[in-house]
Amino acid sequence: MSLHPYDPDRLWIKARMFVHRAMDDGREFDEQAFWASAAFELLGKAALAKVSPILIANPNPDGHSLLVASGLLEVDDKFFTIPAKALWSRCHRAFKPFNEQEAAYISSVRNDYLHAGGVGREGTPEAWWPRYWAQVAILVSHLDRDLEELVGRERERVVTQYLETNRENVKRRAEALIERARSRLALHESGSMSVTLERAWAGFSPYYFQHTTSAECPACGSSGTLSGDTVLETKAEFVTLHGEEDQFEDVIVFVTVATDGFACPRCHLELNDLDLIEAVGLDTDFEVEGDPSSYYEPEYDNE
Repeated sequence: MSLHPYDPDRLWIKARMFVHRAMDDGREFDEQAFWASAAFELLGKAALAKVSPILIANPNPDGHSLLVASGLLEVDDKFFTIPAKALWSRCHRAFKPFNEQEAAYISSVRNDYLHAGGVGREGTPEAWWPRYWAQVAILVSHLDRDLEELVGRERERVVTQYLETNRENVKRRAEALIERARSRLALHESGSMSVTLERAWAGFSPYYFQHTTSAECPACGSSGTLSGDTVLETKAEFVTLHGEEDQFEDVIVFVTVATDGFACPRCHLELNDLDLIEAVGLDTDFEVEGDPSSYYEPEYDNE
């Protein structure tokens, strides 16, 4: 087995060891969360490194870690990986539906344990473990492994229970957001909003990603907007156009885009979590017309 620090199998083995420490009996929750968070970070790095080791190499100015990851330099103790914030950002873009904000929440418990002497107000086992395993399961899947390989057959039952709890939590949260949007809309349209709420309502300005399409709002039934940045697939359709004296061929490009967010301009429902988007029945991807110029290879002047 490779001894490279970016080898995904090596990272997996270490993550597995940390997970078992986290699930051992006799540890306080803050210590369990510490080991579990450490395993989580290793799983993220393993999943990216499985695609390419360069994805976890720290892009320091001299490029040393990048050169090591590319195989151009020998491995040494100067190889450093990317920090957690960059790790979660890359996992979010690469491994749908991995959630960058959830990953930061999970990591914050470990940071509190190391630096603040506590687990934080929300760092309770009941709140933390379901969200933890929901994100871990995504990374494990992208490693072409399963949860039984990570935790063992007996402990897999515990993980499955947490995953079911997370699904129920997501469902309840989605229902609450829809009811909140309906309630606020009713107050606004009846003129019953407080000054503070009306000011917040007037300042509604959702963020839209690069690609957009319309979708029916699950709260009020009006036309809202799905948006996303990540193109999953590009298709081209060639058509022949006829002019007065000649004909020429053109291309129409369609792209399938992963949904990153939804916003409704009428009731102000805003969803920026793929689990919530799926829970309310909205599409997790959509097709729109793309830019034909992006389909062609650039032409170079070789003269």
